[in-house]
Order: sequence, then C-alpha cells, then structure tokens
Amino acid sequence: MEKESMQKNQRRVVGILIMTFMIFGITLIPTPAMGNTMNVSDADIKWTEGIKGGAIYFDKGEGTITGCDITVTEAVIPESIEGTLISAISERAFSDCVNLTKVSIPSGVEKMGHMPFENCENLENIIVSEANDYYSVLDNVLFNKNQTTLIKYSSGNQRNDYLIPNTVTDISAYAFYKSKHLKNVTIPAATYLINQCAFSACSSLENIKVDVENIRFSEENGVLFNADKTQLIQYPAARKDKEYSILSNVKYVWGGAFYSCKYLEKISIPASIINIGDEWGFGEFVGCQSLNTIEVDKANTEFASKDGVLMLKDEGSIICYPANKLNVEYTIFDNVTFIAPFAFKGNKNIVSLTLPETVTEIQNAAFSQCESLEKIIIPSTVVNIVDNAFEKCDAVTIYGKSQSYAETYAANNNIPFVVI
Repeated sequence: MEKESMQKNQRRVVGILIMTFMIFGITLIPTPAMGNTMNVSDADIKWTEGIKGGAIYFDKGEGTITGCDITVTEAVIPESIEGTLISAISERAFSDCVNLTKVSIPSGVEKMGHMPFENCENLENIIVSEANDYYSVLDNVLFNKNQTTLIKYSSGNQRNDYLIPNTVTDISAYAFYKSKHLKNVTIPAATYLINQCAFSACSSLENIKVDVENIRFSEENGVLFNADKTQLIQYPAARKDKEYSILSNVKYVWGGAFYSCKYLEKISIPASIINIGDEWGFGEFVGCQSLNTIEVDKANTEFASKDGVLMLKDEGSIICYPANKLNVEYTIFDNVTFIAPFAFKGNKNIVSLTLPETVTEIQNAAFSQCESLEKIIIPSTVVNIVDNAFEKCDAVTIYGKSQSYAETYAANNNIPFVVI
C-alpha cells in the first residue's frame, strides 16, 4: 500500500489530464534537451560552406540536417550537399545555438522536426526560399506555407509588439520561447490550438491579448486562459505585479505557465485547482527568482502549502520550495516521500538541508543550482536519486549512513560524502 501511495503521488505531481489536452488539441513535447548534436552520427557530413562560426551536419542517406556547432553565427543551408538534396531539418538540429543570428532554409526542405531552433536566443533573421512549397516567412517569423501554423518567432527579434496574423490557427510548442524583446502579443480570432510553453520564458513579455472573437482562448489582465478560464495557460514573465491570485474557477495550470516570472513574490492557489504542470516535470515555478511564498486555499483537495512551500495535500511530496525563500537551514517535514523534479532548483539562500526518514526518492534536478547548499543529510530510506539532482551545487557535501544508497550515489557523482 505504501508503494502504491508513493506511485500515486508521483503521478499526481507530474501528471496531466491527457484527455483534456486531447480535446484542446495540445501536443505534449518534452522540455528542450541540451546539446545541438543529439542526432549527429559519425557518418554525417560536416559542412562549412556558407556557415559562419562552425559547421552543420548532414545525413546524406536521409537528406537531413542533423545538427550544428554551438558556435555557429550564421547558417545559409545549401540546396544540396555532395549531390544530395536537403529535404529535412531534424528535431532540435540548431538547439542551443545561442550565437546564431541568421538562418536561411532552401527550397527543398519539406519537413522539420520539433523545435529545430530552440534556445537560439539571438536569432533575428529567418529566411525561407520563395520556391519552398512547405514553409514561409513573414516579418522574420517562420510559418508553414499557407501561414496557418506559427512555427518559430525569432527570439532575438527587436520588436516589442507582435500581432499574430489572422490566418494562424495553430501556435507550435515553444514558438515564442525565450523571445527577449517582445512585450505585447495579440492572438487572433482564428487561433484554436496553442501548444506547450508557446509563450514561456519571454523575459520582456508583459501582456498577452486575445481577440474577443476567439472562441477557444481568453485573457484577463494580460494573462492567457482557455475560453472559460478553467485553464491558466501563461502568466507573462515580465508582468510587474509582486503578488498574483489565480482565478477561483481555474482547475488546471499548464506546464511552463509561470516559468521565469521574475517579479512575482507570492502566488495564491485557489480551492479549484486540481492539476499543476505537465507529465514532463517542467518545474512550474522554475526561474521565479523573487518568489518566496506559495499559498494554497485550505479547501483545495489536491495541494497544500506549509511555510510557503507547495506540496501535495497529503504532504507526500514537495513540489516547489520557492527560489527566494530566505531560510539558511531547512528541515523537510515528516511524511514527505518524494522530492519532485526541480523542487528546490535555483534557491540561492539554503545552506543546510535535512531530509526525514520517510523520503525514498529525489527526482530530476531537485536541488540543481542551489549554489549556497553546503550540507544535505540524506537518510538510508532513500533508494533513488536522479543523476542531475545536484547539478551546479558545487559546494555540497552529502551526509548519510555508511553503505547507504546516498553514499553510492555520492561516489558515482563525485560529491563529497561524510558518514554520520
């Protein structure tokens, strides 16, 4: 029964109501992976002609651009390489090319994988050959040919305001992700699909407006919802409010909805909320560097808060320890069995942590970027810690029992360990 309860808690923490999103046509896409040569093999051709700052890589057998050096600044993709027509760009082929400012797509490309230009924060200029039958560009924004799908808004584009064309019915996952200068965006009446994290981490975004004739989506005070406001889709990252109370009829908070909201200090969650985040464990409040308190209505049946920390109602899992919570020392309360993905990520204040003997699992990036963390006591009850749980915690030492899982984990990950 205990194992079954723990598994149920885990599913509730990172679960999503799949049927709800199927109804709204939402495609679930994993959080962008780091590295832009994930699809590159040793057999791929390294191509530098027309490429500034590095090379792109080409699978001749598939006719596909598979990857790109992270140092590339401009990429004019040719029509063909060594006599083979370029017909596709693979998933995340240019991902994390933070220096990329310009890319030119030839006429033969008829397929692009998911998020081919993800985390290209300085990309300003996207060019598509007018002879291409599958893709087009308008004002440096990438679309399908008939401009019904908005694929990628160039993240480094200097404009502050953008009115999405009224032909657009579908906004792709991560389409505006990390757009640096965009302050205001307007969604037209025709749009009926908005995919995951479409407007997340836009560091200057203050307002999302929706045409009053749109039957699928709505907004209130610049915050994006579905039509009946039962789903909170996106809180703009640069809204300057220090406190925000989620509307009392909201049931679902989308993955990435509050990602990198830099001014928020306090969030209040109503009784109506039954799901927060998505099945990929995006880390709903990651990057909210001013956040110090999360409050939950006591009548909520799924979630609760204790000392400003978000957890499941039964206290079986910590979901979010706010990034600006000021405690230097913190003892996690009894009954917690599961430290959720990204739960403590980015907290710069915590120095010492003690886990109770009820904890059995520490999930993905749970304590990553806790730069001040020096000491964590992990009990022998813990039987699973994901490898990157302490990523960028350079000062941390793990304390625990001899021959425990924690000791093995520490040794495998080059983390100092002290027997207690």
